Amino acid sequence: MKKTHYLISRGNFSTPKNNLQEEVMDYLATLEGTLIDIKDILKMQSVIESKFAELNAKYKRCRPISARFEERRYKERIYLSGFEQVEFFFSPATLIQL
Repeated sequence: MKKTHYLISRGNFSTPKNNLQEEVMDYLATLEGTLIDIKDILKMQSVIESKFAELNAKYKRCRPISARFEERRYKERIYLSGFEQVEFFFSPATLIQL
């Protein structure tokens, strides 16, 4: 089946060390389980990057967190890198109309 969507998932995570990390993790948790159209993946990544920039500006005393995305061959997932406290990825999915 042709992949038409991405499912946003959050895997293992560790305890946040500061307020910035806590808010970033809370934000990513709100996205878990979201299904987006495959053509909107770059828009979604841009939304996440913007939110990270907003939170970095809010918590200037904390070490900034970057949002970088990398595609890995393992199950064709796109992973968030630059924030080691949480495993966050987009998994290819197919929406089936019944």
